This record gives sequence, C-alpha cells and structure tokens, in this order.
Amino acid sequence: MKLRTLSVVLAALVSARGAFAQIHWDLGVQAGLMQRGLTEGVRSLGPAFEVHGHVALVPLVRVGAYGAYDFSPVGAGTTHLASFGARGKVTFPWRPTRLWVFAGVGQAVVFGTHTGHFLEVPVGVGLGVPLRSRWQLYGELGGRFGFVDGDDRLALCASLGIQFDR
Repeated sequence: MKLRTLSVVLAALVSARGAFAQIHWDLGVQAGLMQRGLTEGVRSLGPAFEVHGHVALVPLVRVGAYGAYDFSPVGAGTTHLASFGARGKVTFPWRPTRLWVFAGVGQAVVFGTHTGHFLEVPVGVGLGVPLRSRWQLYGELGGRFGFVDGDDRLALCASLGIQFDR
C-alpha cells in the first residue's frame, strides 16, 4: 500500500512539472508620454512608466496585473500618479508580429501638487515585433478613464517597451 501511494505521489509530481512548463506568461516594461487632464480644462504632458505581467487563461487570452507611474507639470508644481490594478489582454494570432487589445481596472493615487485617489480603467491596443527568441519590442496606444468625484477624465498615452513572452 505504501509503495502504491509513493508511486502515485511521484507520478503527480513529475506530471505537475511538465504542466508548469506549458504555462504561458509575459512580463513587460514600457516608457512613454501621458497627457492627463488633472484639473478642469488643464491638460498636461509628462513621462509615464509601466510594468505589467500576464498569465494565459486559454490560448490568446491573458490576465494579469499592472503598476504604473507618471508625473505631469501643473503650473509651478508637479503632480505624480501611481496606479496599480488588474489587466486583461486578447492577442490576435498573427505571426511573427503580435497585435493585442487590453483593458483593466485599477486604483490611482495622486500626490504632489494635487492629492487624492480614484478608480481608473485603462484600455488600448498594442503591437509587438520579435527581437530574439522570446523577446519583443512593442508599442502601445491607450487611454485611462479616471473616475474622480463623479467627474470622468481621460488620459492618453503612447509608449514603447520590451517584453519577455514565454
């Protein structure tokens, strides 16, 4: 009986190792320019940075998380925004170029000249080209809808990044 139990446990461990090798995921970093409407009628352009990662649910559909930071000069001061949240991505099966659309939901924290926090919904499209093996150079065009005190705001972003795709 003990030998049978041991063989079942060993078989499960060996097959689990093979299953882990089939998990598809990606991790990317990007930098670009963000145009935000921080106060009524005032738009500001500043640098933006993001890190994101996804795990495949099924082929072509991935879910994950993102963390972003951007800052915008406003008058004599600067407003900083840090945001984080969940993000989903649907990839179209074109090779070797990759095209995807993404959407998510997250929390943005504002500090600097202005302070506060709000719900944001990032959406956009991306295009990646292979560099070597599993590395991609990519660009994303997107928007972030911010819901601030019942007021809707839109931030627009264009960025370039590098991504490891497993």
